[in-house]
Amino acid sequence: MRWAPPIVAALTAAALAGCGGSAGDLIAISTSSGGGPPYHVLVTGDGQGSCNGGKEHALPSAHVLDARDVERRLTKYAQEHASFTSGAPAGARTYTASTKDGVVTWAEGARGAPPAIAKGIVLTQELKADTCPPGF
Repeated sequence: MRWAPPIVAALTAAALAGCGGSAGDLIAISTSSGGGPPYHVLVTGDGQGSCNGGKEHALPSAHVLDARDVERRLTKYAQEHASFTSGAPAGARTYTASTKDGVVTWAEGARGAPPAIAKGIVLTQELKADTCPPGF
């Protein structure tokens, strides 16, 4: 079994090398209005997150799974460049989500928004807590 350590080392090196490219962005969500400062959160395909273009941090696995779920649920709406802002109260926080499929916008309290939008709002708050500086 003298050959086992070199094989294990070679396989480990190959796994760490990967394909050499970046994981790419999974979903980016920007906010504005709503009484607070605007911010931009980003989740990459390899589970990293950032706030306002700052340093990337490893996200909790549950939030990465949430981001993948929201990205999947928004696919149809992003492809259609859908907007869910009708009936939102004046000054409501607005969101713009960008995925590989396109862009979708919404406002808190908009009428007729699908359940994916509520999940997007919750995800944005989770990511803000994970990536933005305290007190932001």
